[in-house]
Amino acid sequence: MIFKKSFQRFLVAVLLASTFSQVQAEESSDLQTFVGLLNQFDTLSANFIQTTLDNEGMNLNEVHGDMVIARPNKFYWRSFPPVEQDVISNGETLWIFDRDLEQVTRQAAQQQMSRSPAVILSGDQSQIEALYQVRQRTSESEYTSFNLTPILPESGLNAIVAVFRNGVVSELRFEDSLGQKTLIELRDTKTNVPLAKGHFDFVAPEGVDVLDQSQ
Repeated sequence: MIFKKSFQRFLVAVLLASTFSQVQAEESSDLQTFVGLLNQFDTLSANFIQTTLDNEGMNLNEVHGDMVIARPNKFYWRSFPPVEQDVISNGETLWIFDRDLEQVTRQAAQQQMSRSPAVILSGDQSQIEALYQVRQRTSESEYTSFNLTPILPESGLNAIVAVFRNGVVSELRFEDSLGQKTLIELRDTKTNVPLAKGHFDFVAPEGVDVLDQSQ
């Protein structure tokens, strides 16, 4: 009887270890598939529509803008009126320019890495793996989607879905810890378009207040 119970415990442990290894292998494979799609481009530019819904599905606001991304870790995210804001990163420094307030906030890019949707597209595999658990959700002839579950609790997000159409990212969906949902739709997407040197460096306009939070 003692031998039988010991063998049962051993068998359960082996099965659990096997299941855990299988899950790890699947996550690793899905991460590589996700990163492989991102690796198809060095630069990406698009127009976007950002829609925010409350936890009951009511439309809170809709923002239009354009964005440019260069991998790794460089992006320019610009929102048009009535919400005029530019978010720029050259990989080291992040600038948030609120045009209507005539104010710029300067931060170390690493401080905000887990909060910006652009990081999902511009980060490398090690960054994505450190911030998210990636599982492939669907795989069809035209569409492929992934669930990204944030690892860090301070991200404030419960779930992210990234959708690719014909191998190019077309949607990002976010749900925060309060159930609020944000959908970012990318349109007129172009990949591997050459960019001028210094495209992601930002100089505050004269007369604008600069708040330095990079220390």
